[in-house]
Amino acid sequence: RRSRPAVSPALVGPRRHSQRDILSMNSTGTEWLRSTRSGGFCESLLALSNRTGPWPEEPPFVGERPGKLEPGAAATAASIIFLGGYELLTARHSIPVARYLNILILLNGITSMMNHITHNVYFDFWDGASMILAVNLAAALWFETLVELVWPRWCSCCVSAGPPLRTVCIGCVWLLVCAVMTPLGMTRVAPFGGLLAIPGSFVLFFNLPILLMVLTAAAMLHCGMSHMIQPTGSHLVSTATSDEPAGLCEGDQKDSPAPASEWALLGAARVYLWVGVASYLFGFVCWNVVEQGCDAMPDGFRAIGHAIWHLGAAYGLHCLFCLLIFFRAVLDARRFDGRWRFRFRSSPSTLLRVWLCVLPVPEVLEPPLGMSV
Repeated sequence: RRSRPAVSPALVGPRRHSQRDILSMNSTGTEWLRSTRSGGFCESLLALSNRTGPWPEEPPFVGERPGKLEPGAAATAASIIFLGGYELLTARHSIPVARYLNILILLNGITSMMNHITHNVYFDFWDGASMILAVNLAAALWFETLVELVWPRWCSCCVSAGPPLRTVCIGCVWLLVCAVMTPLGMTRVAPFGGLLAIPGSFVLFFNLPILLMVLTAAAMLHCGMSHMIQPTGSHLVSTATSDEPAGLCEGDQKDSPAPASEWALLGAARVYLWVGVASYLFGFVCWNVVEQGCDAMPDGFRAIGHAIWHLGAAYGLHCLFCLLIFFRAVLDARRFDGRWRFRFRSSPSTLLRVWLCVLPVPEVLEPPLGMSV
């Protein structure tokens, strides 16, 4: 029987990679990162002439859809980059951790944009990892601030134990959030998505810290006035220039020892909290509805689902960032003379005032000379 002549691999074209090949590539170290792609989101289907499959020949990828350019998601990732830089360069405070948080948001925006353009698994990893790190870092700082604010009243029975017990509680908060929640969240980031097979675990691990921050912030802003308006029994004087009651009822103002300017700040904080929550939820629901029902979605929804998530989540988390600086400023007032030195930046220009109303800039003014923490 005549033997078939050998054919050069170059003439055959790219061969189909089996699952064994992919696993073999993954086990050789980082070499596979150069060629393996992370797959795509629902928007990537718009680049295919056949929307229902089977998909054309593609290099090996992690995911269920071929990684194609996603222009809507890539373009709106610029909003994440903008807000990260906006917070870093305009917010006035002295919290180094918050500045590192801004850097993580910037990194998330850049890697998210590159992920939606190239679908390289390296950018996919940093896209997910920077989100997890930023949310958990913010949550740890948030709950540390909360413990400091409520400790004198809610933990009065532990006052005799002194600062060490409070320090232990704060340390446990950081351990729980950063040493437990963060590694759990990273198990859902490519290429480690199969380490913990729990349905919906990414939604849980990423959104649980955000949910707890929102609930505790709402509790403090609506029910925790005793911890904020009068934390040390002193009469606080805000540096805010507005004397408007910010939508609060007349009885609330009359019964409180705080001046109207403080109620204006509290009213603004409440508005930004719920506007931020609504923005985040809208983006989250749009994204998940489109991704989960992608096969039955019209092309118009496929094109905007992930883009709305970028815009809604970025703005919602910006509002939460402003509230984080607000609560830290209330805590700092206790360490100085009891006076609030927080304000949302304003401007005599009508155009800039509108801009700063939509995109608030938190500011914490310097304490008087001679005062120290």
